[in-house]
Amino acid sequence: PATTYTQSGYRLYDSSPTAIPGAPKAATNQKAYVAIRNVEEFTDKLMYVVATGSSHTCALATDGTAYCWGDNYTGQLGDGTTSSRYAPTSVSTTLKFSSITAGDSYTCALATDGTAYCWGSNYTGQLGDNTTSSRNTPTSVSTTLKFSSITAGYSHTCALTTDGTTYCWGGNGSGQLGDGTEEQKLIPGGAESSPEIDIIPNSFRLRMAISVNNAPIDINSKSFRLEYAVRVSASCSLQTTGFSVVTHHTPIAWHLSSQPVHGDAVVANALNDPVTQNVTYQSIVKDSSSFTNSTAVASGQYMLWDFALQVTDEVPGNSYCLRVANSDGTALSGGYEQIPEITTFQPTEPPSVSFVSSAGQSVAAPSFQMPGLNMLPDCQVGSVGLGSASGARLRISQWANPTDGFAVTIAPRDGQSALWTDAVSSNYYDFNDGAGSPGGCSNGSDGDMYAGQLTIDRSSSVLSPSVGCDLTGLSYVFGPAAFESGSTDIITLVSGSSSVSTNCRWDLTDTIISQTIPPNQPAGDYSLDLTITVVAS
Repeated sequence: PATTYTQSGYRLYDSSPTAIPGAPKAATNQKAYVAIRNVEEFTDKLMYVVATGSSHTCALATDGTAYCWGDNYTGQLGDGTTSSRYAPTSVSTTLKFSSITAGDSYTCALATDGTAYCWGSNYTGQLGDNTTSSRNTPTSVSTTLKFSSITAGYSHTCALTTDGTTYCWGGNGSGQLGDGTEEQKLIPGGAESSPEIDIIPNSFRLRMAISVNNAPIDINSKSFRLEYAVRVSASCSLQTTGFSVVTHHTPIAWHLSSQPVHGDAVVANALNDPVTQNVTYQSIVKDSSSFTNSTAVASGQYMLWDFALQVTDEVPGNSYCLRVANSDGTALSGGYEQIPEITTFQPTEPPSVSFVSSAGQSVAAPSFQMPGLNMLPDCQVGSVGLGSASGARLRISQWANPTDGFAVTIAPRDGQSALWTDAVSSNYYDFNDGAGSPGGCSNGSDGDMYAGQLTIDRSSSVLSPSVGCDLTGLSYVFGPAAFESGSTDIITLVSGSSSVSTNCRWDLTDTIISQTIPPNQPAGDYSLDLTITVVAS
């Protein structure tokens, strides 16, 4: 007889998972095969993986120890120094690795548990540690993902998870990360763009029991999948349509922490078991779109799983229904006794600002580069867009109405004393001198003997609301405003009144930043740190 299933119960409980030298020798080009020079710690070790970079080489011993040699100016040998080595040198770590790969001037390896580590050059974020700082010892990639393979390119890295999903990070000027953009990523961010998480993810475990009403189920003989739907019926028990499979990027998503471990056995828990008799405990599911029973189940018993999940909803306060379905998405036969409902948390924090990519991912350290200009006897103006439709943009989030509104402003971090600085050559120019025509072409108005003026132009600014929101209560002044010593220290980008809607966010794009560069300014790479602040009344 056909097997029927009944989803009979569930429990929610907080998981709050915790994320878990070689001897010197003169370098000589060789035109024939030569043996790698031995060192004492290398003796009698069998090497089974070799990786070659642009000017360095790495290898793994059968005991998992990593060795590197060659150029080391960015720390790509991982021995804690930047000194080149002419013989195999052990990487400075007690970790044991299962694979290793060498990029242009950096190295990555997988530990035996699938954790990724990288070291060396990091100017495009190819080490994946959420920085652009080079490392001379193994540094863990900023993710809880576990990988089965990893490969290093010129300035980007890609890896495969154990379920075959591809993640890439680092330089992306040619779209090599496969995420549909040309923006660099400082942490793994798969080929499929994931939504930004505006609030701290709410992690939880869903314990669900499904009955086997007729024929028994052998181990791995039946596949299922977990699905979610926005509740549109009076209750989730009445909802039969609108379900989609849970993935890493859905509003109710898999939680990718190191704990709990995917596939671990579920154990009895008197406070959380939805059924207490005839139970066959299965496993924890946290990173798969389909799963199978891990223990054979007799007719009349319940299969009980734990699902490790998190909320990544962009619109807090939504209610979702969750159900187990067949792996092809069809509903289980036999109907449901209960379908759990999840209502996402609605935060009450004041307004906030951040920079996000075109895919909605957070940009930790945004920077905007003006075009290069030649040194001329006349003043020049360089401009750049503060946020664009295809690049990083300023995001304003509003979850609770302030009493009297808010203001988003921009100003140099170091105030009136700030200067555009070429740190290498110690050359400077000003951001707030109004002297000359146009302003900033000559110094003298503020007495510091530096010329130059910074202008924020909102003539073409676009403020785009999130779905279901509008521009009610928001305003910004069209036209340019310039910083000028003694008169304009801070420029307002956007203002919001008390009528601004809650649970909304707005992306500001196409605001133009222009800098007047004084005549005969010495060549160099100049930078100025700006701070964007939101203040709620």
